[in-house]
Amino acid sequence: MIDETELRQTVADVFVYVKTLYAMLSHVMNDLAAVREALIVADPDFQDRYQKKLLSIQASTYQVGQTQLAGLDEIIRRVSDGEAF
Repeated sequence: MIDETELRQTVADVFVYVKTLYAMLSHVMNDLAAVREALIVADPDFQDRYQKKLLSIQASTYQVGQTQLAGLDEIIRRVSDGEAF
């Protein structure tokens, strides 16, 4: 059985990790937005080409993303139900 102190520390560690991931993702998204805006200014046709490419990539990677999310949902369910311990 897991000790309550260990559990609290683990939960705190998970939230530190989530906070770090959020900060990293936010930084990357801001950088991408700045690059995209600069490219649109430099090449007005860029936005149309970008949109088409984005839709194509999203369509080809959708199933992989859904599979990954389903796997994470299963882990969350098992932890919530106490099956992971």
